[in-house]
Amino acid sequence: MKRSCLLIVGALVLSFSPSGARPIPWVTVAGLAEAADVIVLGQIVSSKQVGVATLELGSEKVPSRVLTAQLHAQEVMKGAPGASDITVRFLLPEYSVGYRTPPAGTSAIFFLTPSGQEYSFTSPYRPSIPGMPGAMPEGGTLLDQLAGHVRAVIESTEARRDQKYEAIFALGEIPGDRSTQALHFASSLGEPILQLSAIAVLLMRNDISGLQVAADVLLRPTNGPASEVRENLLAGITQVKDPQAVSALAALVRGGDDRVRRAAAEGLWHTGSPNAIAALIRALDDPNDQVRYYAIIGLADITGQPDWRPNTDDFRDREASYLSYWKEWAKSR
Repeated sequence: MKRSCLLIVGALVLSFSPSGARPIPWVTVAGLAEAADVIVLGQIVSSKQVGVATLELGSEKVPSRVLTAQLHAQEVMKGAPGASDITVRFLLPEYSVGYRTPPAGTSAIFFLTPSGQEYSFTSPYRPSIPGMPGAMPEGGTLLDQLAGHVRAVIESTEARRDQKYEAIFALGEIPGDRSTQALHFASSLGEPILQLSAIAVLLMRNDISGLQVAADVLLRPTNGPASEVRENLLAGITQVKDPQAVSALAALVRGGDDRVRRAAAEGLWHTGSPNAIAALIRALDDPNDQVRYYAIIGLADITGQPDWRPNTDDFRDREASYLSYWKEWAKSR
């Protein structure tokens, strides 16, 4: 039971198949590390089809191919596979159900579970994460080792941008100082997409070292970042809790577009800081209703007035009453 719980943590993503969209369990790196019996840094050197099978996902039956892959382990990080060459059996569905095909020919970190004389991937949704040989700290934990090998991808001159991009988000799922240091390194890169992606992940961890860079980018009216990077920055801002972020968030809630102002107002609420009150009061007059909502619940939580903290239904039905109360409160404070 413990293992199955570990494999259903994190965000839900969508995969599209002929039957429509389905929620797919996302597995965090930390969850994989705990659930896997064997973790190796290695390469898939060959694979072949050995049969066919039907994958049952709830009431859906998905025709699939059965493949075996030969995995050469360069380094064993957990468990004892007994040999450097490992056979892994896995399914390849005939249409997308969220299963990921393990990378072939490049170094990666694989998470494995014994299955008779062979192995299976601990999660077919995430069989591996990017990884390369890298310097390991003496006495480092398993998570430290993972962070070191993932960082090596970001430092590599041979890794592709998409591998480095995936590595940055993998680091965000590994707790500890070593992954934070690796993210700080990535945030100093000259490649804007990678730099901003690392800053976004740091913000999600409540590390505001790159907040001003993110704010400057989000306030730029033209030539802004790619939409995916921008979404990640906005998501990071909503997770900020550090009271020292108030000044930058206040500037965003004053001058950004609708989505920036919403994210900033949510961030101001999450700081829980009395220094956020002035910015939240100004946000009561924002043209966007979600910005006004976060302003109200932020003021209610920070000032300890739960009776004037609406849920979303209350806000929709009685917004004028809540706005009137908080504007009167602001005048008398």
